[in-house]
Amino acid sequence: MALCCPNCFNDKFLEKHILQYSTTNGMCDYCNSINTSIIEVIQLQDYFEQIIDIYDIDDLGMMLSEILESDWKMFNIDKYAANDLISKALNDSNLLTYKYVNKLEKISNDVWDNFKQELKHNNRYFPNDSEFNKDGLKDTIEYFEIYDYPEKVFRGRINEHNELIPKEYMGKPPSEIASQGRANPIGISYLYVASDIETAIAEIRPDKGDSVTIAEIALPKNLRFLDIRSPKNTISPFDFSDNVLEGLYRDIDLLERFGEELSKPVLPRKAHLEYLPTQYLTELVKNYGFDGVLYKSSVGNGFNIVIFNEFDLIFNELKMYSITNTTVSYEG
Repeated sequence: MALCCPNCFNDKFLEKHILQYSTTNGMCDYCNSINTSIIEVIQLQDYFEQIIDIYDIDDLGMMLSEILESDWKMFNIDKYAANDLISKALNDSNLLTYKYVNKLEKISNDVWDNFKQELKHNNRYFPNDSEFNKDGLKDTIEYFEIYDYPEKVFRGRINEHNELIPKEYMGKPPSEIASQGRANPIGISYLYVASDIETAIAEIRPDKGDSVTIAEIALPKNLRFLDIRSPKNTISPFDFSDNVLEGLYRDIDLLERFGEELSKPVLPRKAHLEYLPTQYLTELVKNYGFDGVLYKSSVGNGFNIVIFNEFDLIFNELKMYSITNTTVSYEG
């Protein structure tokens, strides 16, 4: 009789399920937690049977625990212990010898790539890609809405004359001079801010010897943001019935790609085309009633927020920093 506990998982559904149905405390067989809520692993059988349907056996794939971790960030235990746990849950020791691929992954990649090509080269405003389901995406993103965000954020600008930039120039630019960005089309102005000073400085990519102005801005309460910093970490596949799991995975993968594209650097000469998919999806999110989007930074340790709507900015502080060093990385 194998026993597991909530500490074995990062998945909120499984954690809650174990806490709800555990009738005793003891030692976990997988993570060695002591005096914790435990259940028999076989009690998770129905949930793992549901999710395994989106995976196929393939010699070029990964262990089942590895691919579940890759897709859903499910476990707090190593892949061998996790694989044993799954085999016990499904009462099938043969699972330990198989490798798996996600049969939806290629479809999901095709959805993004086709959507991107459609916007760039075929139909900029009314994409025709039959796999891109706006209505389904609208339902999915509701699971990623968040009202829990930093009370203060940071906006950076490079100084032109080594002087502190006044606060009236530290908000979003006027629409008539707004250049295109990752999230905003040309002529539509959004406010880009970061969760910390280091990320705010890194995002504007100053050179050594530059000085920058950093504004600390207080955000209003009750803003509604879409959080795409890590969609696959946020949601549990066990919260959904198997008949919607395929569409859910496609939408989550699209949101994951959306977040990656918002974060990654783009060469200026290619920006007018490469920004089109993220601009389109950002406008769609705004149309769904969100106030902005939270996404990872590729250059800082924090995260970024793009804010759509106008509100009176409250500046807690403006401060000037001198850039003493920058880091360069490269690939051969």
